[in-house]
Amino acid sequence: MADSLPFMQGQDAAKKASGGGMFSSSKPKPADAQADASKNITSLTNSINDLNRRLRVLEERYNNLQKKTQITEENMLSSFKKANSTIATFHDDINDFKKKIKINDERTELIIKELKLTAKKEDFLVLNRYLELWDPVKFVTQNEIDKIVDQKIASRLAGLGVESDKVPGLDDKIEK
Repeated sequence: MADSLPFMQGQDAAKKASGGGMFSSSKPKPADAQADASKNITSLTNSINDLNRRLRVLEERYNNLQKKTQITEENMLSSFKKANSTIATFHDDINDFKKKIKINDERTELIIKELKLTAKKEDFLVLNRYLELWDPVKFVTQNEIDKIVDQKIASRLAGLGVESDKVPGLDDKIEK
């Protein structure tokens, strides 16, 4: 650096004349050139090998990320399918519940209509009063009436002195 300063131009001129200097045509020695070339090639080879190693590591990471991404996508698809099937099942269950609720509502309406047609408490009280008034326990059957009529006829005929056996057709009329 000191050689290239402007005040030292005289010295630079001397070097140039002697064949030294920055643009000199002096060639380095062949042994030094081979050593430098060998170092450069080794350095370049090491750099290329290092780059190759880094590239392989990056490719491996990229492949791993692709695999993870693929697995994640497959898991998401299976989860999506499961969720859709679960949702479809829920929709079916909800529709079933809606149908059952509709059927129960219809049955409830039918029960309400039938209950409106039934007798109320006041109606039962009115019927109870009539039953107490009529007292159906004292009612007689057709057979009992027939017996009573037969007995009355027989007792009147006996009071007249006529036997019921001697009146023609009386038994037929009594039985009918």
